[in-house]
Amino acid sequence: YNVQGYPSLKLLWEGETVEFKSSRDLDTMTGFVDNILAQPNTILSTADLRMEQKKNDVVYVLAYDGADKSARTKAALTHVKLNAQKLFQSKKLNLVTNLDVAREASGSAITDLSSPKLLVLKDGKIDLYKGSLTSDDQLHEWFYAERFPLLPELDRENSDDLFYDTDFLVLAVIDTTRGEEHVNSYRDVAREAAIEYARTYGGSAGRQLKSSMRFAWVDGNKWESYVDRVFRLKRSNWPAIVIAQPGEDRFFTTDTKGLPIEATKMGIFLAARAAVEGRLRAQSTNSIIVQAIQVGSGAISATFAMMFGSAVRTLATLSIAAFVAYALYRRSTRGGQGDGLTLVKGD
Repeated sequence: YNVQGYPSLKLLWEGETVEFKSSRDLDTMTGFVDNILAQPNTILSTADLRMEQKKNDVVYVLAYDGADKSARTKAALTHVKLNAQKLFQSKKLNLVTNLDVAREASGSAITDLSSPKLLVLKDGKIDLYKGSLTSDDQLHEWFYAERFPLLPELDRENSDDLFYDTDFLVLAVIDTTRGEEHVNSYRDVAREAAIEYARTYGGSAGRQLKSSMRFAWVDGNKWESYVDRVFRLKRSNWPAIVIAQPGEDRFFTTDTKGLPIEATKMGIFLAARAAVEGRLRAQSTNSIIVQAIQVGSGAISATFAMMFGSAVRTLATLSIAAFVAYALYRRSTRGGQGDGLTLVKGD
């Protein structure tokens, strides 16, 4: 099973292996198991549905006639539930058998329940699933693509997916101690930039760049040590925008003029485009060390590996400094016995 470190947690299910990659603490590992065992919610009223929308950035709705016991409906229910569960989306899947609630959820796009309908509510939009409800490949692809909103919050459970499921990740680092208005203001700015980028370079825009881009925000207080170690951003620099390029283990915090990326819609948008086009000055997250950690120990999460690599880099710098200081000390104590740092060149 390619176990390379302990503790390792893997899900073996339906012939597939899913590896747990998040933080190795009890709560997060328990949450991984809870997500596997979670069952879809049964929605009985529009109030129930609104409650789910408040709890989750992404809400899936499977609407069908509860009295329909046909093989087609049973098959659709089975395949939708299975594929949601495989991607740990069961907690966000809501079963609706009331036509009035289905109309509310779909913005009146659903006019009858003669056949099951699947849709997603996120980013203030409603999107109907257009594929086959019994095609595992189509359902898996759809759930995978829809599992994040335009601007998710970075947390321990999604950090690996956010960092290593894209070529570039735009992170808005926000100081949540400054109040709800401050947080909402900068989240809205980052979301507007994400919308503008998707509108300009999304699949339907016809102007796709060759690299993928994802946007997220991070609570600087929860991730202060990580943000400081990996991206060299102190609390005094917040709010800040950092563009990570995980595959290359590097990041960008300045625009084309060498100034900190402006936390405005166009400032973020232009910096994101410039990063993809290779016009920004990159800083390294110490790729050699990070890659060695990731390859050598698959049990270590990506975000931890990046932070640990940064710590190792600091330790290596201190070790070199200590060696040089010791060498100079030894040289000074040799007196007239010659140069203690003489390089010997062979024939």
